[in-house]
Amino acid sequence: MFNLNENNRFVMSRNPMDLRKGVDSLCGAIRSCHLGPLNGDVYVFSNRSRTVLKLLHWERGGYTLYYKRPKIFARRRGVERRPTYEKNQAGPEKSPSHGRALYCLRLPGPNAERIAYLERLLWGGKRDRRVAQGPTLFDAFFDEAAESKEAAIASTVREIRKEAEKRRAGSGKKPARPERYLYAGLPEEWRTEYPQGVNFAEYDIIGKEVTRILHRSPARVWVECVERPVLRKKGEKDIPSPSILQAPAPVPVLGGGHVAADFLAGVLADKFVYHIPEYRQVKMYADAGVKLSTSTLND
Repeated sequence: MFNLNENNRFVMSRNPMDLRKGVDSLCGAIRSCHLGPLNGDVYVFSNRSRTVLKLLHWERGGYTLYYKRPKIFARRRGVERRPTYEKNQAGPEKSPSHGRALYCLRLPGPNAERIAYLERLLWGGKRDRRVAQGPTLFDAFFDEAAESKEAAIASTVREIRKEAEKRRAGSGKKPARPERYLYAGLPEEWRTEYPQGVNFAEYDIIGKEVTRILHRSPARVWVECVERPVLRKKGEKDIPSPSILQAPAPVPVLGGGHVAADFLAGVLADKFVYHIPEYRQVKMYADAGVKLSTSTLND
């Protein structure tokens, strides 16, 4: 069930790891370095202060997670005692995995030597943590991955260049403009243009060409003034109750309002159909000569 021996290969994290992470998070960190957590290696992680170790190992029955806090870090008077090593104390060969976040450690010998080397690597001096450059077990794997990546990049570059050439070839064509605008239900205003300085008695009209030009008039805001005279019947000037007539006042759309239905319909269409904000409508009406406030439109 728990099987760690001298035949295991240890892979150690170069950077500190948050040891609150569980098996799934640690497996994700291992896969991010293009390694497999199921290959039987023992993956070693430490915290930032390098006082705690976590080892992740896949065995036949599943994952095994080891948590170790070395006894040498027992606190005494608030001071942590860390191990000391001799300068000439050499450890097994260590090699980086192509600059990845994990080191591949070749640790022959019993477990005591492995643990001693890990402690020296974590808490020793610069000489103990010196990286020896040399061949690793993953050179062929990373070389193959690098070659496949370069091939994919080269294929993508070729496709991009082909698309760019196709766009440049089609950029010389002139855009096709419509000969006439499609419209329906719009009023047409006709006028005839004759050449200037010509005696039409000397010429006959043998044909004509029609050019249609689309125009747009700005919105017209106008005020309707309704005058309602007060009428009194003739001859009843001096009587106490003369007959007085007057046309009824226009029925307002809103109570007490002085705007017509078409004006309100335009405001609602601009707001809910064309999604024009109130402050822009205020500016549009100001350009037309009507000064309104945003609160008036909202009311």
